[in-house]
Amino acid sequence: MLISHALGFKKESPIKYVSPDDTLAHAAKLLAENNIGAVPVSIDGSKILGILSERDIVKEIAKNEDLDYSILLVHQLMTKKVICCEGDVLSDKLMELMTKNK
Repeated sequence: MLISHALGFKKESPIKYVSPDDTLAHAAKLLAENNIGAVPVSIDGSKILGILSERDIVKEIAKNEDLDYSILLVHQLMTKKVICCEGDVLSDKLMELMTKNK
């Protein structure tokens, strides 16, 4: 299933994603340039392998302040367990799901 379908977007909608082997710097730039808080992780846009969020990045910085972040790769920080839902789920159910799973 294409990421665009898994995320409930039309096929022609451009979905931003990063590769598991992309650098953290590349991913952070993508987040900033597109004013988004998270990005799916995929090799070719056909399967979601994880998700990288601002929270993932901040948590890593907080626990490893002496680490050289320019050498980190997306797969080292991404959240591997991705929780999905159907495209017709109502917003109150989405909020419940998001709160429950943080």
